[in-house]
Amino acid sequence: MQPATKPGNLRLRILFRRESDGAYSVAIPALPGCFSQGAIWAEAEANIREAMAAWLEVANARDPFKAEAGAAKSFEELPP
Repeated sequence: MQPATKPGNLRLRILFRRESDGAYSVAIPALPGCFSQGAIWAEAEANIREAMAAWLEVANARDPFKAEAGAAKSFEELPP
């Protein structure tokens, strides 16, 4: 059994891929569009952590009950 994390902590899987030029591409699959890269592993890790923080900041700033411009209506009345 894994130890429980403290409230407020979020554990996400970070995927690193070494490219043909030796640099690293990095992604967090649980956060759509959260990608980064770095020339070395440490740089890629720092960059993806910064990208993750920005992604979460934007996600937390959004009002989940406010419709996005151009979004389809969530509910439609059906004729009887």
